[in-house]
Amino acid sequence: TCLGNITWGMLPLHASGICACTYHIFYNPSALQFLVTMQAGLTCLGNITWGMLPLHASGICACTYHIFYNPSALQFLVTMQAGLTCLGNIT
Repeated sequence: TCLGNITWGMLPLHASGICACTYHIFYNPSALQFLVTMQAGLTCLGNITWGMLPLHASGICACTYHIFYNPSALQFLVTMQAGLTCLGNIT
């Protein structure tokens, strides 16, 4: 797999990036929380999870940027992360 002129073989292994990415993808309870609250009929709590969605996407942006070892080709992810964090904080 290649991203511009950076290949996976050239990248150092970042244990913290991999752990953070694993958390954001697999252990983030937002989807489960949404399903449980909707099943229980607590729509007001289910709507809170929609506000958490930009924060979850922000974390995925950060993980992607760090797993690829912060290349300049992915610099836009830093701006995207900031925007999604701001959006999540005001929702």
